[in-house]
Amino acid sequence: MAANLLARSGAAVRVIDREQGPTDQSRATIVHIRTLELLDKLGLSGRAVERGEKLTAVRLLTDGRHAADVPLAPERGLEDTPFPYALALQQSATQRLLAEALGEQGQRIQWGTRLLALTQDHDGVRALIRRPDGGEEAVTAAWVVGADGTRSTVRHALGIRFAGGTYEQTAFLADVAMRTRPDPGFMRLNLVKGGFVGVLPLDGGSRHRLFGALTAEFAATLGVAEGGTVGLADLQDWFDRYFFMDTELTGVDWTALYRTHRRMADRFRLGRCFLIGDAAHVHSPAGGQGLNLAMGDGYNLGWKLGLVAAGLARPELLDSYEAERGAAARAVVGGSDRGFEAEASPNRVMQQLRLHLLPRLLRVLVRVGVARSLLSRLFSQTWIGYRRSPAVAGPAAGRRGPRPGDRAPHAWLELPAAGRTSLYQLLDGTDHHLLVLEGSGDLSGSGSPVDTRSGDLSGSGSPVDTRSGDLVARLEELLGRYRVAVRVHLVPSGERAVHERYRARAPRLVLIRPDGHIGWQGPAGAVGDLGAWLDRWYVAGGGAPPA
Repeated sequence: MAANLLARSGAAVRVIDREQGPTDQSRATIVHIRTLELLDKLGLSGRAVERGEKLTAVRLLTDGRHAADVPLAPERGLEDTPFPYALALQQSATQRLLAEALGEQGQRIQWGTRLLALTQDHDGVRALIRRPDGGEEAVTAAWVVGADGTRSTVRHALGIRFAGGTYEQTAFLADVAMRTRPDPGFMRLNLVKGGFVGVLPLDGGSRHRLFGALTAEFAATLGVAEGGTVGLADLQDWFDRYFFMDTELTGVDWTALYRTHRRMADRFRLGRCFLIGDAAHVHSPAGGQGLNLAMGDGYNLGWKLGLVAAGLARPELLDSYEAERGAAARAVVGGSDRGFEAEASPNRVMQQLRLHLLPRLLRVLVRVGVARSLLSRLFSQTWIGYRRSPAVAGPAAGRRGPRPGDRAPHAWLELPAAGRTSLYQLLDGTDHHLLVLEGSGDLSGSGSPVDTRSGDLSGSGSPVDTRSGDLVARLEELLGRYRVAVRVHLVPSGERAVHERYRARAPRLVLIRPDGHIGWQGPAGAVGDLGAWLDRWYVAGGGAPPA
């Protein structure tokens, strides 16, 4: 993900991987809504959806009895996102998708290539690598991004602590073929006394993922040691006893029995080196959050580092990576930790709560719209925002409106040439976008001009009718001073859904970053404030700042 963003910015990228080639193991298998939205900005969501299977809810059972259907999609569906579902997509398929896109940018992954050591100073990073032929090579780079997993060589070389612990429970995965398909469109999760087990469709056909979190005693029923392979007969026996499904397993592709960890790096950046994904944080598989959190890291760092490398943004912008993604990771790790304990703790009190109280509570919650929406947001990662980031600014849009750092709200609008169109379609690609919202007045449909004398937009203090195009012209003059690309979109007052989502009764400016989060917002008269914010983070004129 990070390499794709960097390649699109024109940066010279070198991607090395110690593995001999792409993985053929399914591993992580859920792509959530927020990640689909990011893939869409790279033009890859269509390919992903084509290769995966849509999931709308988790079907929760206790000892085989249906308890509740917990939504993975928002209550408002298409009104909230163009992707009102999670996607069952194997990690191997996700990896191939991103590698293909990287190849289309003229870049290739150098497989079988290991990082041996690295050092850095103010001017750059020097790395020693071993090529597939066994030869060693010294490489000098402006920056290094360590996306090299829980045993990260980059993290070790930087001396960054990776504090945390190991879960008592054993995790189990198996990719199997089944004679019948259970619950299309659902992930099936069955809570049992010894832990939990579940089923997830993999390819729209007979192949499914079996998963579970097992106590030591529960794991012993499989008859294999940690790291061992489970045969089809043992799998069928385990399946018959704990899954409460009347079907036959007809084949097994891959199994994994392992312990999971919860750890976080003390810092995500040291000098010119960055950590992303499992190199920075690792946690339980609860909620399928890990892959999505890692890809969010890659996108966040990728667009910022790409602009800095191209001389379009100031190096200080890179400081916001750790501030933003560190907070997101702490929240996800903490949430998945609590979720895993609730699902899998061997504690007798927790077992009783899991089997009796939790299902009843969820049955009540899924009947309440607000609660359903909250549950889907927790899974989807659409809740992740950066309100405390040093790189966002501007006043809130009222008590209930979006704030700087929030994911830009989605809405639908009518375009003369294209008809009903997703706002996210306007915000495509990896540029910045500036929404110029004309304002909806009292939201009664009067469409009357709104006085914007509160700022310096007109220069004379006279009212400005945003529909005249004067505002857009002045903004384009301002934006033309900077090297970074910002696409301007005038949203007429008649686009009621957009104005409602952005709480724009008066004319309003909303600058949306390449990752779809609000970087700056304010009233239409605050053009001077927008300029001050751009001055702080982006490069004006033709010169580039020192890297």
